[in-house]
Order: sequence, then C-alpha cells, then structure tokens
Amino acid sequence: MSEENCVFAFPHVNVGWAQTVQLSPSQDGNGEKVVKEFKCHNTALHAMKLSQNGEILATASNKGTLVRLFNALTGEQLSEVRRGADQAVITDLSIDPTNMYITAASDKGTIHIFKIHDDKQSGVENKKSSLSAFSKVVGYFGSKWSFSQFRVKDSQAKCAIVDNKIIAITT
Repeated sequence: MSEENCVFAFPHVNVGWAQTVQLSPSQDGNGEKVVKEFKCHNTALHAMKLSQNGEILATASNKGTLVRLFNALTGEQLSEVRRGADQAVITDLSIDPTNMYITAASDKGTIHIFKIHDDKQSGVENKKSSLSAFSKVVGYFGSKWSFSQFRVKDSQAKCAIVDNKIIAITT
C-alpha cells in the first residue's frame, strides 16, 4: 500500500462481484473516495486477496477451479489462472510483495504457484495445455496452469511468499 492510497476490497452484494474502495488523502484533508464494482465470477466468491500495495485483487469462486486477477483500482481483469478441472475449496490465496507470483491452496491438499504476469525473460512461465490451439472452441484449453505445485497433508493449509520463499502452514 502506498502512502498516497489506501485500498479496501470486499465481496459486493451481487453474487460473484467484488468492490474496491480507494481512499486518497488530499491536501485540504477531505480526501477522495473512488469506488469500483466489477464482476469476477458467475458464482459466489469464496476467496479474495489484495496485494500489499493494493494494486492487484485475486478472487476465486466457490467452484475453486479458476483464480482471476484484477487491477484493484480500475476493475480491469489482468489474467486468469486455472487451479484444476475438478471443484475444490480455495483455502488461501497469497500474492508476493513484488506482485510477481500468486499461490492458491485448496482442500485437495495442493498449493499451486502461478506467475502473475507472463514474461519469458525470467525463465518461469505458467503452463498451457497441449490442446491450447482449441481454446477458441473450448476456453478450458486456453487456461494458464500453475508452473509448479506441491502437496501438503493438511487440507486447510495457508501459504505465504516471503523473500521468494513459499511458506506453507498446516495444522
């Protein structure tokens, strides 16, 4: 979060929608409030995470198959990543402090790691289906999949990214 802005994110009253409120101090002390409302999923939101600087909002629905990333200040969708094909409960989302990576933990006992922005220079890219040529017909094949994942014993794991290290907390 920058010193100039304070951003809050929460589910909207409409199912599958999110709302962000950006508070910006002004020189006269009255401040300015910018409210954005945007559709994230067709079903209810189950998990949300706002990046530390308040720029990126990650959301997952109660289906738990997709994580969508939005510009929290404009509502523009930045990308969509796929956790899996079968339904799951997303137990935690975590965005690293540099806004490069996001993790998604699920009740399947897996933690998936995604790049937020594709750039081939880093040498790390999200995976794509070998059938991605069919993505215009079936959107599923065009999804970006995690570049890495690991399994934990606990189905309620929490995860964090600190100093480029992924920390999984289980009970």
